[in-house]
Amino acid sequence: MKLETIEQDQHFKALKTTLVEEISRQLGTSAKLAESVIDKALAGEPKSYEWMWNESPTSAEKYEEKLYNLQEQLSNEGLVLDGLHFPAVDESLERDYRALLECIPTIQFVRCQFYCRGLLDSSGTRRTFSDCTFHSDWKVTHAWNIRNTGPLFDQCCFKQRVELIADELGKSPLMEYTSVFSRCDLNELVLSDMVLDIPLFDSTEEKETRLAGLKLRHCTFAERFVISELKGAATVILSSTVFKKKFTMTEAQCRKFIAEDTNFEKLADFYESQFHEFHMEKSIFRDFAGFEKCAFGIDKSGPVTPITLRYVTFYSFINFREARFNQALDLRATNRQHEPNFLDAVFSPTALNKTDRETFRIIKHSFDAVGNRIEANKYFAHEMQAYRRELNTPKAKKERGNCRERFLLGLNAAFSSHGQDYGKALFWLFAAIAVNAAILANHKYQWWLLPEPVQSWLWSIAAPANEFANGFLPLRSLLSEELQPLAFWVLIAMVVISTLTWHVLVAVRRHARR
Repeated sequence: MKLETIEQDQHFKALKTTLVEEISRQLGTSAKLAESVIDKALAGEPKSYEWMWNESPTSAEKYEEKLYNLQEQLSNEGLVLDGLHFPAVDESLERDYRALLECIPTIQFVRCQFYCRGLLDSSGTRRTFSDCTFHSDWKVTHAWNIRNTGPLFDQCCFKQRVELIADELGKSPLMEYTSVFSRCDLNELVLSDMVLDIPLFDSTEEKETRLAGLKLRHCTFAERFVISELKGAATVILSSTVFKKKFTMTEAQCRKFIAEDTNFEKLADFYESQFHEFHMEKSIFRDFAGFEKCAFGIDKSGPVTPITLRYVTFYSFINFREARFNQALDLRATNRQHEPNFLDAVFSPTALNKTDRETFRIIKHSFDAVGNRIEANKYFAHEMQAYRRELNTPKAKKERGNCRERFLLGLNAAFSSHGQDYGKALFWLFAAIAVNAAILANHKYQWWLLPEPVQSWLWSIAAPANEFANGFLPLRSLLSEELQPLAFWVLIAMVVISTLTWHVLVAVRRHARR
């Protein structure tokens, strides 16, 4: 006989002995009667009801009555198993101790250690787990609550993957629980092809949830979905999933959040959560979507990917107030019925240099729509900077007419940061006035002269330029006889100083408060 077979056979016998002792102790019955109940359940014998109809039952029928009453007591009151260990099971061996557990309809596991991958419970069993540790992958199949109150798993620790398996109709395998998990530490949780009509996590508990990975695929949640203070999460992946009630994921720390073809039917709240990578595609928010005080791009290590919302539709308000963006934001392919709120949002230098022009235009328009001109002007400058980056790409440089756009945008950025920096505009204005004043004074007082051959060459060029400048009639009427040799220079100085004055006025006006 193989060693594994011997060990499993020994555990089978030991567990049977323990169950008999616990039934006898907790329910106040004889060990013989408890063992008979287990043996009868293992053999698959149906319950006997003949003793009910006999007014003068025999001793055998009286024994059957006792068995029946004990079975009913086990079903209603249940059994508490405290501190037991359940080792891994070799599926190829005949002696499977899990069959013993199926003989007890109602069991409350307390401080137990599980090394198996599940208990193969049938749909009629009632189970709860408190302070238990699961060392291997765990599959949740059918289970009913014991007293119709409380979660299935309370303060349990799962060191490996946990998977909830739906029935053949895709319905939830769990009945009459207040939630699936409460105050638990999980490694990876997977749900697929399931309609869950109870909360996945207990929303009334304040303890933080530790969850390394969450994957939901083709699921429908009929009750509120709440994860508070999620810590240590590597990935949260939502695929083809529907949340019919409120979705709450607040104060979470998540390295990767991906939602594809996911619908949020009610309010979706991500308040003060932190994401390194955030990607949504083909998803719908039918109610308020809140990303207030969220941080995107908290981890600076690894590749930097943009925060993308591609083909995402928002039917209600979108709130990014006080959000922090350390990575580029992409809102180009979103559909919105209301303008988003980006009040006091902060973009890092990296995010500003990578975010596209259309996203800044959307944010700018959201402030314009509510009359916040100062913030709108700030994002107008970011929009223009993004436009400059677009024009400097190799593809844009090949297109005709872009050289003029790049030149004008470059001057605008250099002179006043697209109307946002009146200090820079004033500096350039005073610099132009100073240069012009120096040239005019030098012409009048002859402080500094070029060599004669150079002067002759410059005057020969200046003569036709001055005639051209005299063609501008307002300038001709303003020039004195003394300044006629500098007519062309005066024309250039007028244009430059007027342009810089306009930049100063625009910048001051954009900073003025009404």
